[in-house]
Amino acid sequence: MNNIVDFIQSTDKCRSSMLLNYFGESDIKNCDKCDYCIKQKREALKEKEFSNIRKSLQNILTTKELTLKEIRILLPELNEDVMINVLQFLQWILILPLQHI
Repeated sequence: MNNIVDFIQSTDKCRSSMLLNYFGESDIKNCDKCDYCIKQKREALKEKEFSNIRKSLQNILTTKELTLKEIRILLPELNEDVMINVLQFLQWILILPLQHI
């Protein structure tokens, strides 16, 4: 039971790596998809860079949904990996709270 509580309350470890470690896996890498990993990637971006990318994405996504390919065509100056990181973070902060309703 303590392991479950630790998993839920943890804010300093990749959740996937915690699960893999619990089941005895070795050579564990961060997943880059859980809340911890997304937060780490978000913090790696400079605040101004994040804000600029967020505004650019917001401007093109307010009228309709677009695929990643369409976004890349409309915003070719953005690095794809950075853009994906920002999208994941925005999804995480906007959608996760809705799951608790």
